Amino acid sequence: MRLVDGRGRFLGLVNPVDLVMVLLVAGLVAGAGHKLLSPRATAPVRTVQFEFVAQAVEPQVAALIHVGDYVTSSKGPAAVATTGPFARPAKIVRVEVGPFMARVTTATGRARNPDPYLKDVHIWAQGPVPVTGGSIDLAGEQVRAGTDFTLDSRLWELDGTVERVRVE
Repeated sequence: MRLVDGRGRFLGLVNPVDLVMVLLVAGLVAGAGHKLLSPRATAPVRTVQFEFVAQAVEPQVAALIHVGDYVTSSKGPAAVATTGPFARPAKIVRVEVGPFMARVTTATGRARNPDPYLKDVHIWAQGPVPVTGGSIDLAGEQVRAGTDFTLDSRLWELDGTVERVRVE
């Protein structure tokens, strides 16, 4: 028996060009289905803790900051209310409020004197972060030691600096 008959059909059943086209379309559909339905590899999630320092904070604002509050960055979406790549809630685990140490220039040089009204606020926050690439995205913003950062919650917003970052 011949593979291709006189009319150009493979095994007398189907045209070889049509067979190649059907196999090609079936392969594309199978590949797209595998890509869309297969589980995605996820990065390992690690806990990141960072220390945030805000200076010259009014005492009534400092009184609103509590351990257990969820925080985010004003540059990103609200971390608690959304899902997606920036939905990594950061939770306050420790707060220290002390007097603001104003820098005063004297005849002998610089001295630090406490301000009787304003406060320095140290906030330690932590949250889960998938470990991918070379940056840590927490609370809707990249967290790096020494960078300016805007931290906020439902009731307050503070501008300050990230002092330390620790990945557990």
